[in-house]
Amino acid sequence: MNALERLVIRDECMQLMTAYCTHLDARNEKQFLDIFTEDAIWTKLTEPTSETTGRAAIADLFRKRPPSILSRHLMLNHTITIHGADSADGVAVGVVIRGNRDRETWPMPLRGVELVLEYRLSFRREPDRWRINRCDTMRLLDVEAVSQ
Repeated sequence: MNALERLVIRDECMQLMTAYCTHLDARNEKQFLDIFTEDAIWTKLTEPTSETTGRAAIADLFRKRPPSILSRHLMLNHTITIHGADSADGVAVGVVIRGNRDRETWPMPLRGVELVLEYRLSFRREPDRWRINRCDTMRLLDVEAVSQ
């Protein structure tokens, strides 16, 4: 694999990471689900842990997001590891900023930075395009965490 092919794969994976955040926040269900393979796995690695398998099950999670919450997910410090022409992994730090969707006009009230997490993703090339095959999330800093 030459340098240009590696750059193209890296760009495809980075675009998927951006699409994950933008479609989740814009509540674009069809576009959000399209970035995942049919057999994709989405896991939450911190308590309460969960594992969701398949695009249909991920759709159920997507629909459970409260409409009253406005969020902006940001992925930073991306690292992409290419394993071959059809497989790659990515790691990024996530920051979630939330507000209350309580009116029809902008701006909305800001609640603040509520979450810092780590994303670990696996990407797979399918016949038509690259997609996310696995997304593991681990909450690192959370305003809802209980102090010990």
